[in-house]
Amino acid sequence: MNAFLQDCRYAVRRLRRTPGFAAIAVITLALGIGANTAIFTVINAVLLRPLPFHDPGRLVLLTERLPQFPILSASYLNYKDWRDQSTSFSGVGAVRNLNMTLTGGSEPERLVAQMATANLFDLLGLNAARGHMFLPQDDKAGAAGVVLIGYGLWQRRFGESDSVIGQALTLDNKPYTVAGVLPPGFQLLQQTPDILLPMEPWAVTLPDDRSWHPGIQPIARLKPGVKLEAAREEMNTIASRLEKQYPEFNTGSGANVNLMQDQMVQNVRPALLMILGAVGFVLLIACVNVANLMLARATARQREIAVRTAIGATRWRVIRLVLAESVLLSLAGALTGLMLAVAAVPPLMQLGAKSLPPTGEAHIDLMVLAFTDPIELAYSMPVMAAAFTDPIELA
Repeated sequence: MNAFLQDCRYAVRRLRRTPGFAAIAVITLALGIGANTAIFTVINAVLLRPLPFHDPGRLVLLTERLPQFPILSASYLNYKDWRDQSTSFSGVGAVRNLNMTLTGGSEPERLVAQMATANLFDLLGLNAARGHMFLPQDDKAGAAGVVLIGYGLWQRRFGESDSVIGQALTLDNKPYTVAGVLPPGFQLLQQTPDILLPMEPWAVTLPDDRSWHPGIQPIARLKPGVKLEAAREEMNTIASRLEKQYPEFNTGSGANVNLMQDQMVQNVRPALLMILGAVGFVLLIACVNVANLMLARATARQREIAVRTAIGATRWRVIRLVLAESVLLSLAGALTGLMLAVAAVPPLMQLGAKSLPPTGEAHIDLMVLAFTDPIELAYSMPVMAAAFTDPIELA
């Protein structure tokens, strides 16, 4: 260890004598490593990080399928039949996105809202931050209007006061009573709602028309031991049964069952993986360029290496000297690239806000460090070290 530290000190002195070369090598590596780390951070947040629900790998989305629309939101009547007739799921709930206007304060505020069935929160494994989630009696026809408010709205408009529970709100000119506060960071189907309402009081007003699709998205949880393919087969059987029972509405209609996370990212996955491949190629070019710089630099060291060999330096001693310089440049490039990635991630997420599904905070965590920086260092160091083989062989 002491010998390696001595080699590193010697490598630092040599790099100080050529600051231009050191700066170019570090910046070249930093750009390649930084770009890979930033893109992988986005991919980790969007594609790899599990959804923040209980056992998210068993959550599925149910959608209708028509010849002209391969993925379509469900009609409310079809959703009810899917829920009542299926046996593959331990629970089936639903959610619907909308907007509402909150009045009664200093000024009206347009809010992002969702409707949800009362069983949805047990299905997702969520509890309220304050108060309680919807009770079964809240989600019935004629029930008194209750509402859940988002954690952000609770902080912004109500100052995180517990007195908000039981308070009356006016939404779209209708009175509601606050039953609870959603947990912090709650997101569902690409929405971070300020307001959540029970679905059934609204759904009973819908017409008896299975061809009308008002944006209802069923969410289900697979029973333990039930495979995705088995659930798909059962839902296809139910869809065929409903097609025969209601031919005027359901002719040609089928049912899709897809993992919730897969369906949410299916439109952005190919583009993100293509970008990751592109920046990986950029890292390859950066490593090759630095190797060429090191090779050009190494030609000037042939005399030094020959002298060291002549006075008794072993081959391993010479290799250790040149590897110490390579390691220092790699570490400096990795640390600089990491700082570039930290600065680049927020603008990347903001740039892709309209096309990427909402995620939790995208940040460089242990998973990113475990799968990017060590891999990139292991990839770049041998390439640079290879630049020293010629003078070593000459010696």
